[in-house]
Amino acid sequence: MIKKYTFVIFYFCLFTFGLFAQQPTQEWVRRYSPGANLSASGLSVKQDSSRNVYVLVRQGSDSSYGDYGLLKYSPGGNLLWSVKYNSPGNLDETPKAFDVSKAGDVYITGSSGINFEYHILTIKFNSSGILQWAKEYNGGYGDAANDLKIDKNGDILICGGSSVNNNISYALAVKYNSNGDSLWVRKFTQFQYSYTRNLVIDDSANVYTAGVHQVNMNQSNYLVLKYNQNGNFVWFSSYGVTGMPSKKWTKN
Repeated sequence: MIKKYTFVIFYFCLFTFGLFAQQPTQEWVRRYSPGANLSASGLSVKQDSSRNVYVLVRQGSDSSYGDYGLLKYSPGGNLLWSVKYNSPGNLDETPKAFDVSKAGDVYITGSSGINFEYHILTIKFNSSGILQWAKEYNGGYGDAANDLKIDKNGDILICGGSSVNNNISYALAVKYNSNGDSLWVRKFTQFQYSYTRNLVIDDSANVYTAGVHQVNMNQSNYLVLKYNQNGNFVWFSSYGVTGMPSKKWTKN
């Protein structure tokens, strides 16, 4: 009996030691303030190939419109630079997603607009925080970006939604090259109301976007779309409500 208890105690101590040994160590903490009477909300964080840390923020105040904000820290936590982008006309900017290339170029997408009319604003900063370009996608009524990724060729993919009116919105995918030239735009018009929130890109530069589409006034289904690297529609899958099986569509 003593041997049994000794055995149990030994493994309990071993397990406990393992838990304490795996506790993370805090290396640094940094706080950022954009200035008096201004606020900054951190939205996302990424690293480049040199382990520099980038933080996407929305800057603004209660009495003014927001701006895109970006911070860059060294691996040791030193603030290398901070930049913001305010569109011409001092419109309201809300960043949603960003990605960092291997060279340290940063691409940010989100919305820009005023008086309930917002469109997609995508910008590029180089590794020194210098603005390279700013591009707006205006589908005519209202547009929203939700995710951004860089593919193996250095091209930028964005997904979201584009509205026709208050009742009709289509899932949207937009592709730019690294110079900000639009390569293609695709709207998925199979359903009256749909949008996508996330995207991934495979090793062949095929693009997969995921979101929802409305089945009726009370129900929605998951929606997954696939495009090849040239923007040609490949398939979609709808999953959720009984009577709406997964299926494919060959037009776009």
